[in-house]
Amino acid sequence: MTSIVVGKCPSCGAERFPIPLWCDICGSYRIDEVSPPSGLVTETTIVRHIPGHVLPPLRLGTVRLAGGAVVVARLEAGVGEGSRVEVDVEAGAPIARLRPSSRADG
Repeated sequence: MTSIVVGKCPSCGAERFPIPLWCDICGSYRIDEVSPPSGLVTETTIVRHIPGHVLPPLRLGTVRLAGGAVVVARLEAGVGEGSRVEVDVEAGAPIARLRPSSRADG
């Protein structure tokens, strides 16, 4: 498991995911890689099937990361709209987990 990496423009500060080739705000071709510490789940949905397949329910959410980048991630149990999360990458896909300070037991 690794932290998610987003692109940050050092000229204007815009952050994007996936990492862009250039900044869509100021046009700079210099993009740094950063790992935002956390984000906020703004929307959720449940995927139950894809064409030709029935799936066990898969919870997905839109996460606005601390620097403004937006990621669609699989949601760990207990994560819902308004949750403060950390986003990691597992098996090549983003997964959102409650931040330790957001857990009911901690």
